[in-house]
Amino acid sequence: MFLELGIRFTAGRAVARATGEAGFATVVSLALMAVLAVCGAAALAVGEIAITRQQAGSAADLAALSVASRIAVGDDDSAACEAAGIVASAALAQIVSCAADGSDALVEASRRPPNWLVAVVSLAGSPDGTVHARARAGPPDLGG
Repeated sequence: MFLELGIRFTAGRAVARATGEAGFATVVSLALMAVLAVCGAAALAVGEIAITRQQAGSAADLAALSVASRIAVGDDDSAACEAAGIVASAALAQIVSCAADGSDALVEASRRPPNWLVAVVSLAGSPDGTVHARARAGPPDLGG
């Protein structure tokens, strides 16, 4: 990869001109920029999915706490799960399942990622393109 310099004289000045591999550096730099752009987009997608997963987890936690507190004051399971749905919708999530097991609440919530990531999440195994999270809440298990 040696460059040959052709020297020509123009108006009393010597002008060096590369011959042989003209444009090679441009092609390499464009390829590297494309690779960096793809890596940046992948990092952005992973970050967005992680944020959506955390938001779904927070919604599930809050909904499970809502169910457990409603059960503790004597509400039935359906009223408690209805309250969980209100809490989850305030967190921009949906309740997938809600169950009470004695004084424990088991909740699964889902949250939709940004539209440009729905296909990626679907390819990752979620048939409806949403991110799911589960939570349990209730009184502490004191063992015995």
